[in-house]
Amino acid sequence: WLTLGGLLYGLAVSADPSPMVLAPIVLGYGALVALRRPAARVPPFTLATVIGLVPFALIHLATGAKSGPLGLSTSVFAHNWDLLGRECLPWALSYKVYRATNVMDYQAWEPSVAVNAVQMTGAIVAGTIVTSGIAAVFVKKIPTPIRRLGFFGAMTYPVAIGAFLLSVMVMDHFSMRYLAVLTVMLPFASMPAARLLGGPRFAILIAPHLVASALCGWVGYGPFVRGFVPVLGTPELRDDYALLDLLRSRGITHAEADYWAAYRLTFLYGEQVVVVPTNPNEDRYPPYRRAFEAAPVFAYVFDPGRSREDLAEAEASLVRSNASVERTQAGRHTVFVVSRADATPSRP
Repeated sequence: WLTLGGLLYGLAVSADPSPMVLAPIVLGYGALVALRRPAARVPPFTLATVIGLVPFALIHLATGAKSGPLGLSTSVFAHNWDLLGRECLPWALSYKVYRATNVMDYQAWEPSVAVNAVQMTGAIVAGTIVTSGIAAVFVKKIPTPIRRLGFFGAMTYPVAIGAFLLSVMVMDHFSMRYLAVLTVMLPFASMPAARLLGGPRFAILIAPHLVASALCGWVGYGPFVRGFVPVLGTPELRDDYALLDLLRSRGITHAEADYWAAYRLTFLYGEQVVVVPTNPNEDRYPPYRRAFEAAPVFAYVFDPGRSREDLAEAEASLVRSNASVERTQAGRHTVFVVSRADATPSRP
């Protein structure tokens, strides 16, 4: 199990660098367990972790690889500290809620006094549980495996918050996502408290935080829920499929759009139409870019809920750089059908 854990951790980092923040936790816990029988456990644990990291190494040694997003710097501390206390930690601990009002436009939600009391109580409870998880390492009457899990789970909080304060990727309140690991690891941090209190009393203790977290998560969906009921057929999906019908009718299989729209549409269309980011630096899959650049005719899609470009400037740039540009509409999407300058225009 220890060997499998090391392999899975390495593969997790290879899939997305976010789990790197857990390196002191996962590797520290693994090393502590392995050292109980070092000859039998340390070599396979180490080897499995290294094997899991091979894809990560290959990705970052490849031509054009970018390591900037992994950077840490003391120069961002003041900015990140302010954002942590004012926006991100309150959101991560569910005593501040942001609600999607129009797809990507998130606004702070104003709860009632009673709901806010539950939220604040829940945050205090979470902080107390984490503190007890660290302190429980000294409580001998708690079994060692539980103390160990509680300690490492609770240590996620200072480690993740410290990384947040030094990360060059912390931009705005959406950077709260870098603190999502706090929620993931809270069950481990809670184990010593649950052991000491017993199931029923611990359930009462944790209830305000669970209620606040559930409320924060659900309210955050904004227009995608109506009361307790999820909204399955949103108007924007109808527009998205109207766009797909338009592109199919023109024989267009490649398009470009803002990053926040591009991969969403590619996924939604099952790659029947491949949409790349308008900014090549935001590419996540180079074969998409190569196929897009080889297409003689493509579409530029402007999604008013997600696109950050200025529509007039985008149109002017397309006209300057291509043989022909036709503007049309598909629901809320503004679409430009573009024939490249070095291509023979195809018939609709």
